[in-house]
Amino acid sequence: MASDRLRVPGTWYRVRASLPREAEDLALGTLDRAGSTGSSTLPAGPRRVACEAWFESAAAAAAGLAALRAIEGAKLATEAPEPVTDEGWLDAAARPRPPVLAGRFAVLDRAPDATAAGPALVGRELLVIPASRAFGTGEHPTTRLCLELLSERVRPGHELLDLGTGSGILAIAAARIGARRVLALDIDPAVLEVAAENVAAHGVAGQVRLAAGSWHAAAAGTLYDGAIANIHRTALVRGARAVASRLRPGGFAVLSGFLRADQDKVERAWARAGLAREAVRYDGEWVALAVRSEGATR
Repeated sequence: MASDRLRVPGTWYRVRASLPREAEDLALGTLDRAGSTGSSTLPAGPRRVACEAWFESAAAAAAGLAALRAIEGAKLATEAPEPVTDEGWLDAAARPRPPVLAGRFAVLDRAPDATAAGPALVGRELLVIPASRAFGTGEHPTTRLCLELLSERVRPGHELLDLGTGSGILAIAAARIGARRVLALDIDPAVLEVAAENVAAHGVAGQVRLAAGSWHAAAAGTLYDGAIANIHRTALVRGARAVASRLRPGGFAVLSGFLRADQDKVERAWARAGLAREAVRYDGEWVALAVRSEGATR
């Protein structure tokens, strides 16, 4: 799946490889430590995945390639990093993107012109999320699917936990439709800087608190009405019990960041933690899952 950082536009260096599926997590972690600005994996045949990663320098890309080469069963697409240049990225960045409509929300990359907003935006909560290094501009299917599921579940007064907040888009969305408090966590300090700017711009700094770390950073004994996690499938599986223990009876979780091939694994992990499937949405190979525990709801 995609990492939580976007590749930097302009000129960068790409490395590509085919890997055994069981080496996917190892590869993504290794590439991140080598300095990748973005990485992704997709299914590539029986028990294999295709992996791509992008780097800002040739030296960092060479280190990433060497790390992939050392993984057992890896097959490199090239023996050297591939320089990739997109000379038109500045022009593309300057052009407004069409609004992304998802549930009760419309996501834009800049404030709409009042004379050209269009009927599609009427009655929707507008989320203005400029392109940045933080994942979550509304264009990726997982973000859109999470916004749809949140639209149906967040109630005024809810207290939520947002894991891997990226741009802060899901925490902001929840606050805009009534969440009283959202603890938004991410492990990348640079991403939190972007999220802080977005939170302030949307006027929800009093509702959204940003902090570094994973679910371990949530205060012990504090319970939440719901959790949001658009992160890698391995983190979703490993963290299911820990996150579920932070939810009130009847609490929900909106989960995404994984493919159809991994749905059963994610769903089983959360079922073992006491949360059963309530809804599921698909966009191509991407999945978003809503699960809920038994008990009274708020």
